Amino acid sequence: MHINNKLEILDSFYAPSGLIALALKIPSENKKEIVIAFKGTSSKRDIIQDIELMFANFIETDQDWQEDAYNFVQKIKNEYKDYTIVLTGHSLGAYTAIDVSVRTSTLARVFSSPATRIIDKYIHMFSNKMHYTNVINFVRLKDPVSTKSGRHNENMVYYPSSSSILKSHYLTPFINEILKPLYFDSKDEKAQAKYLYIQADTKKGAALEFDYNYWGKNK
Repeated sequence: MHINNKLEILDSFYAPSGLIALALKIPSENKKEIVIAFKGTSSKRDIIQDIELMFANFIETDQDWQEDAYNFVQKIKNEYKDYTIVLTGHSLGAYTAIDVSVRTSTLARVFSSPATRIIDKYIHMFSNKMHYTNVINFVRLKDPVSTKSGRHNENMVYYPSSSSILKSHYLTPFINEILKPLYFDSKDEKAQAKYLYIQADTKKGAALEFDYNYWGKNK
């Protein structure tokens, strides 16, 4: 993602709603790709968005930051029509990426997102059974935010938990304990995914190159 030691940022968005997003051009000789990254929870204002997220799921209403995210993605897609767009984020940012992915039919590869329908685990009469074919959510076992928040509609990949339950949700340990080891050695057993839930209709692209229909423990 670096060109001449500089990160190539095509556009950035700092909305009054609290949403922060970056559009990053990924250098490649074989394909033209842009990643749009949404910021996760890192301030008191973000915690308010987390609370809004729960209420939005319960009463099925949209929040201002969801609309801002949608508009930013549509802007980038209109300006770079010959590029593949991939959405990402961590935690709240991951939830935002999933939400926009479903609304715009855009690929999303996210980290540690909470459940996309928080109340479904408890009140199934409100549940939306749609499968999100555009999305793969990478989480860690025992991550309290991802695994205890409700039912997931997206494809899931579970990696080993961290040394503590709380750290299993944090992004920095995810990078240092999972992503970096796999980058240097894709067969590192300590960092290998433990469970895969990838359905056959999952849309390829953004590191998914082949059709899969895998549901359960990674052998």
